[in-house]
Amino acid sequence: MRRRLEAWKCANGHLALQHDPVCASCGAPLHELYIAPEATLELVTTVRVNPSGEPFQLGIAVTRSGRARTICRVEGAVRALGNDRVLLERRGDMIIAHGRK
Repeated sequence: MRRRLEAWKCANGHLALQHDPVCASCGAPLHELYIAPEATLELVTTVRVNPSGEPFQLGIAVTRSGRARTICRVEGAVRALGNDRVLLERRGDMIIAHGRK
């Protein structure tokens, strides 16, 4: 069985990966759906100064359909060239991007 990623969509077609009561783009109510977890990292940066003291990577990922963009934590090997293919996963309220081989 193929994994799916929980998302929310309004009647106007705006897609979000974070759950809010209404669409951030138009204010319409959102309904839940599931999308393919494939995405592309557009940007990756390393956060070096943080409370844990351990550096970690954050990125901006765009879903395969190109309709949803989100900030995510990046785990695993990525080239960070702006076109890395990743798989998205939800852990609580956080979106995690894993490098694809």
